[in-house]
Parts: sequence; C-alpha cells; structure tokens
Amino acid sequence: MKRPLIAHQTPDRTRTQLLETHSRNVGERCGAACQQIGLEHLGRLTGLLHDLGKAAHEVQDYLYGAPIVGKLNHSSAGMRWVWEAFGKNETRKSYRLAAQFAAIAIGCHHGTRCDIFDPEDGSEPWLERMYSEKADPFYAQSCETFFTECIPQEEIEQEIALAAKEIASLWNELLQIGDNRSNSVSFQMMLGLVQRYLFGALVDADWTDTAHFEENTPLPSAEATDWPALANTVEHFLADLKQTRTIDFLRQEISDQCRSAGQNAAPGIYRLYVPTGGGKTYSGLRFCIHAAEHTHASRIFYFAPYRSIIGQNTGHFRKALGNSALVLEHHADAIQDETLQESILAQTQNWQGVPLIATTMVQFLNTLFAAPRRNARRMPSLANAVLLFDEIQSLPLQHIYLFNIALNLLSQAMGCTIVLCTATQPPLEQLAYPLLFSTPKDIVPDYAKRFEQFKRTEIVPILDHYGFSAESLADFALDKLQTNDSLLVILNTRRMVEAVFDHLKPLLGSDVQLFCLTTHLCPQHRMDVIDAIKAHLDPPHPAQKLICVSTQLIEAGVDLSFDCVIRGMAGLPSVAQAAGRCNRHGKTSCRPVYLLPCAQNEEHLDSLPDLDEGRRSTERLLSSLPAHTDLLSPASIQAYYDAYYSEGRQKNQMLAPTGQDGQTLLDLLSDNRSGVKSYRETHRSAPPLSPVSLFQAFDTAESQFHALESDTVSVIVPYQEQGQKLVSAFLATEHPTSELFRAAQHYTVELNSSEFRRLDQAHAILPGAKGAVYLLQSNCYDSIKGIQTEPSAPEVLIF
Repeated sequence: MKRPLIAHQTPDRTRTQLLETHSRNVGERCGAACQQIGLEHLGRLTGLLHDLGKAAHEVQDYLYGAPIVGKLNHSSAGMRWVWEAFGKNETRKSYRLAAQFAAIAIGCHHGTRCDIFDPEDGSEPWLERMYSEKADPFYAQSCETFFTECIPQEEIEQEIALAAKEIASLWNELLQIGDNRSNSVSFQMMLGLVQRYLFGALVDADWTDTAHFEENTPLPSAEATDWPALANTVEHFLADLKQTRTIDFLRQEISDQCRSAGQNAAPGIYRLYVPTGGGKTYSGLRFCIHAAEHTHASRIFYFAPYRSIIGQNTGHFRKALGNSALVLEHHADAIQDETLQESILAQTQNWQGVPLIATTMVQFLNTLFAAPRRNARRMPSLANAVLLFDEIQSLPLQHIYLFNIALNLLSQAMGCTIVLCTATQPPLEQLAYPLLFSTPKDIVPDYAKRFEQFKRTEIVPILDHYGFSAESLADFALDKLQTNDSLLVILNTRRMVEAVFDHLKPLLGSDVQLFCLTTHLCPQHRMDVIDAIKAHLDPPHPAQKLICVSTQLIEAGVDLSFDCVIRGMAGLPSVAQAAGRCNRHGKTSCRPVYLLPCAQNEEHLDSLPDLDEGRRSTERLLSSLPAHTDLLSPASIQAYYDAYYSEGRQKNQMLAPTGQDGQTLLDLLSDNRSGVKSYRETHRSAPPLSPVSLFQAFDTAESQFHALESDTVSVIVPYQEQGQKLVSAFLATEHPTSELFRAAQHYTVELNSSEFRRLDQAHAILPGAKGAVYLLQSNCYDSIKGIQTEPSAPEVLIF
C-alpha cells in the first residue's frame, strides 16, 4: 500500500500530518498575513511551496522514522522550482520579482535570508543555496511527486499569475513614496523590507501550524478587537482621575487634543510634542485607542527605549484598559541558547493575541533588521497597527536612516499609524533620508504655547574648565541639599555614579536617605528603588531628606519629582529630560536644574562617542547662545539638533557603518554597491542585471546588525529571595519552562563583554539549564548598587 505524503509525525508515531494539509494550512495563514499589505497570493504561493522538498522519497523515509546520515535539505526544491519556472524570463519582470521574493523566503525559512550578492566577492549565495548539492539528487523526484500527490501545478501557476499582479502594484506603490523614483537606496531598502515581511509571514505560519499539530490543538483564529468598547473603558478611567492643580487642567487640555486627533487619524506619521510632565503616557494612549478605532487597526504597540520604563507605563495601560490580560509586555530575553530561545518564543511572543503590546525599541529594530528568524517572524504583526514610539530622541544615531525609511514604508504601504513622542523632538524630517510626516504632523499643534505653560524649571550652567571630580560633585550636592529636601544627581556613566555615591555615603547622617540607580540593578531592583523614592517623596518626609544618584535611565518615563536636580554635562535632550524630574507637578515656583561638567579623567566617555559628542554639542551651544536663553524651549532644542546633525561624525554614523572597509548597513540592505560591482567585474560577459530585482546582502547585514551599540550578555542575578530562588531553579533543571524564563526577565542584567569576562574569570558566573542561561553568584550582587565586577569572595560558591 502506497504511503501518503506527510509533513510531520509525532515522536511516538501515533499521529501524522499530511504534507498537503500542512502546505495548505501554511499557505492560507501566510496568505492571510500578506493580505494586509496587498500580497495575499504571493503569501499563499510561498506557503504552498515551502515544503515541496519533503515529497522526495528519502525525506519521506526520514519523516516515517528511518535513520539518516547527515542532514536532508528539503527547502531548496521549492525555491528552485519557482525560480526556474518563473524567475528567468526577463520579459515578464513582475513574474521574475515575485518568484525571487518567494524563492528567498522558501529557501531560507529554516535559517537566515541569503545574500543576493556577496559584498566581498560578488558571488550569489542565494543561487548556491538554490542549487544545493544535498538537494539536487532529489529535485526532479520532489517536483513530480509533490505536484502529482499534493498540490496541482495548475493551482500554483494561477497563484503566481495573481502574485505577479500584486508585485507590479507594489512596485508602483513604492515608487510613489517620497523621492523613491530618484532614490534607489530608499526604494531598494523598502523592497527588501517587504521581502522580509513575506519571509516572516512564512516562518510564523510554518511554526504555528507545526506547533498546533504537535500539541494537537486547533489553529488559532483571528479575533478583531472591540476598539469602541476599549475606548469607552479608557474614557471612563480618565474621567475619574482627580484634577486639583493648575497643571492637571493643562494636562487635560493636551489629553483632549489627543482624543480629537485620534478620532480623525489616518495611517501616517505624527508627532506628540509635549513638554515633560505634560501627561503624555495617558494622552498618547488616548490618541492610540481612538486612532485604532478609527482606522480599524490590528493592534497597538508601545515602544520604549529602556526596559526600566516599560514596567511603569504598562502598569498605567493595564489600569486604563481595566484588564491586565489585554497587555503583553515583551522584554529582552535572558536565554543564551538560540534553539531553546526559538522554541520558547515561538509559543509566546509573536506579537499577536492581545490588543496592546509593550516592548522596547531594541525589539522593534531587531524585528526589522536582525538576523535570527524569530525576529522576522514578528514583522507581519506590525501591519495595520498603531505604533507609539516613546522618548524618540533616544534613537541611536546609527539607526536613524534605517528607522526613517522603515517607518515611511510602514505608514505608506503597510497601513500603520505612527506617533513619535517626546519633549525633545529631533527634526528627522530634515535629514538626507527624511521621515515623511503627515500633514498636519503635530497632534498638539500649539505645542510652543504648552512649553511656556509648563515651564517649571530653569537650566543653570555651572562652567568649570577642569570639570567636577566625584568628590567635588558630592560636596556640591551636599551644599544644595541644605536648601532642598530632595535632590537628584544624574551622571553619564555608572562608574561616575558609583564614585559620587561612595563619596556621599560617609558624609550623610541618618536624617538623609541615599539611593543609587544604574543598569547594574536588575529591573525588579530598580522598580523597588523607584517605589521607595516615590513613597518618600509623596507625601514628603520633612524629618528626612533624600538624595538619588543615577545614570540617565531615570530621565525617561519615570514619574518622580525632586526639589532640585544636578545634571552632568550631556546632550541637550538629556538635560531637558533630567529637568522633567524636577518640580514635575508645578507645586512651587520655577526651580533650578544645575548643569555642570564632570572631570573627563573620571567620567570616561571615550568609549561612549554618542554621549561625548552630545556633551560637546551642548557646550558649543551654550557658548553661542545669549545669556539667560531658555534652554528647554523648542527653539533651543532645534538649534541643538541643527548643530548636532551637521557634524561629520554624526552624518557618517547615520549610514550605519559596519566597520569593514567603508561598508554600511544602509548600502547592504539596499543597492549593495560593492556586491554588485564585484559581480560585474567577475561576470563581464554576462548580460546586464535586471533593474527589477533584489540586490541586497541580507545575511551579511542582518548578522552584523545590533540594536544595542555594543554586544551584551544577559545574566540572571540573585536579588532578594525571589532572585535567589530563580538562580537555584535554573541550576537544578535541564528543561526550564517558559514561565521560569518570563519570571527571570525581572531579575536579568545586561553586561558588556568586558564586564562579563571579568566576572567569568573570577568564577562569579555559573551556567544554568545546561548552558541556556548565565547566573551570578550572590557575592557579586550588592543590595544597593547591584552587580559588582569585583567579587567580595569569588572562591565561595553560594548555590
């Protein structure tokens, strides 16, 4: 009896999934995801063909349980068939491009996207994968069996004809965006991002169908969010908030403007430009909820630059929505093992199933540009969504052009409604690759007046040629504490923070509480410190004063109000954010925020060029502006950015250099000039390359992309009893649960490579769960300052 073609079999061999069933399930799910951007038939075509290679007899033997030597390549067959059938005909350009889109997704769906042209030697890695030696012997047999016993070839040909029309429409649509007709970089990068969308849709469809077969559960069906009901819930919640101070009524006016703008929103890019303390968390949510209702959005995303503020703001979102289950909070992952990471995240974090997802800018950038396929898998969830980017001034320089082009695509071709939110809006529309704002772009059109209404602080520069040492800065802080009950000191580096903290500690009596906040505290620890500060500040404790020494993590999204703020010299946007932590609710008259330089030999900004250049730009601005200029006004912020973006280093950084012979990620993900040039030099007799094609070095670029400036290593720390239990649990198990990993996110610290290496050499790092995670010994975690890179007793094993 002839065996049916299967795609999967359970380990106990009690159940099988037919190859036709899997192919059609993946085709329908991939097609549905791509329908959101007008590529339904291209998505279905890709899903139907993705496992064509499984029809080979050898692969079927393996799926039925026969042992094999080495690996079987089943992904190249569908890639090769669609390209040979429709990609080589230069006269049918839309067919050719549709085939190339599908071929790359199919051939790479078990790994990373191939380079089209290698940027070094001009070779064609995607064709090398297509004609894999391991797949070639089974190719003809796979095609014959698949089309005979699984999906009829006529059905595939109908889909490619419709997919070609979709691609032709997409091509024309992308040409209409900005100056894409004359800007091949922007146009090609957008094409590459659309292909990544298709790739991500295929990966998600394949993983989802496979997971539900293995778990023997029905496939999930999409459920539309009841946005009118949620908007009504939010309106009732906001109406119940007490308004007693003048500033509360000003915040209400801004909130009302956001509601009105949301009720009339269309897909596009907008600014929420409001001063610090303007209530942008609830106002931004209000805009998003009403915009989602008006545009019938798929979901809402909230992206923050730091994990430290996500917990606080998602707490506000849950209260406003009235149900914590409506919000998914997605942080960075503590898992080191990539296979384990993918298997766990495949079940929990494809950014679907809830109306609001709160995550980091790092996760957004990884979704669009980073190599592991689990990142690309999330991309289709962005389509037709409302995206709010909080504290957009924190976007790293090297990602600005990539970000601008991606947002232009999301807003104009993928139905997204996008909000950039901050009190220090960077003029992203004025750059070489500009952000294309909607008209009008401002949700709060009278923002200049709002800055005057919310003026509660004044920047007071304290100029010192040599800069303040940690010791003199501590003395300065003590002097200011004489006339203030609460004092916040914000410095650029953790080393400087801890040095000032150490100088202050022996000088203070029991009548002063002293806190330290850096990224060496795990999220739960930081939350506990912030809660303790809040409890002290509101209501204030007249018998006990307070000093908090912090890195810039406290500047954004942390609702604290101090009597006085001291800020180490920094970029003007950071200074403005620091000022937002002073006299936040306007309880007193205008308060001073002292801006002073730190001694360079103690601050050590040489390894942080963006911070250092921001500091220098502010110093240059101070020397050029008239005395007593309001440094917090939109005009001063604009003047700062004009000077900052005009510097040669900043212009170069925005191209996203890779550090290899002038290579940039912007070029690799668009024209790939070096790869195309090398190809032409080695193929002089070949016909000219078709302009209707992809040229990118996807694998090279995506493997080099890092959303963080430097590579970091996640370490789970034994903070308090719960952290100690987590460390013990990871040491005791080889198969940790996804729940255990989620709990660990609140007890995870990111270390740079040198810090990790120092601790590892001191035997302070332990592997857990068979090396899936790294764990810190308790003698290296201080109850006040967090991780200490000099262990107190490295030879003692606590766990």
